[in-house]
Amino acid sequence: MHNISFCESLEHIYFHNGLEEIVGNGLCGSEQGHLKEIFLPKTLKPFPGGMFHHCIDLTEFKLDPDNPYMRVVNGALYTKDLCTLLAVPDCGRKFFTVADGVKEIGEYVFVYFSNLESVSLPESLSHIKTRAFNFCLNLGELCLPSRTKVIDFRAFDYCPKLQTLYLETPIPPLLEGYKPHWRFAGESKNLVVKVPVGSLNAYKSADGWKDLKIEEV
Repeated sequence: MHNISFCESLEHIYFHNGLEEIVGNGLCGSEQGHLKEIFLPKTLKPFPGGMFHHCIDLTEFKLDPDNPYMRVVNGALYTKDLCTLLAVPDCGRKFFTVADGVKEIGEYVFVYFSNLESVSLPESLSHIKTRAFNFCLNLGELCLPSRTKVIDFRAFDYCPKLQTLYLETPIPPLLEGYKPHWRFAGESKNLVVKVPVGSLNAYKSADGWKDLKIEEV
């Protein structure tokens, strides 16, 4: 299903059993939507988090409890095994806590969350996928746990207020897809990366990280 993009006036969606995939560039495109309620069927498989960006009136995902692929925790959508955060309702939130046990922040999960200031990440987290925090205009700081191994190099595109990125791992996470001409967190002009004592040289010699201001804590 991919033909409901730019339906800015749509408030309620009920998907019936039999629907397996949602694809496309997002329900509301580049405009603010008014979606208030969505029901996802038991046959639906995981989809990109950015499908419901700009839907700031949406407070939770409602999912058929018999869905074998996904589950809802505190209104947010995760894979059934709780390893991947798939989608979070915006609802103008300033803070979000990712559930314990999550290993991966899926692609586009927090895209266009313009009010988001901080996110609490679990110690289990190891991977942040493409553009997960894209256009989080008020995101000020983030602490990445010690198990973080891979970050898509565009995960923090257009986060102009990102000032502090704390990393608890002494081994610089791989910036997946890193390209020298496209700087990691390039719009975050005042960003300071705080790393564990003794790991400064490792970060200063790692692709992508060496382009940033790095300090030991």
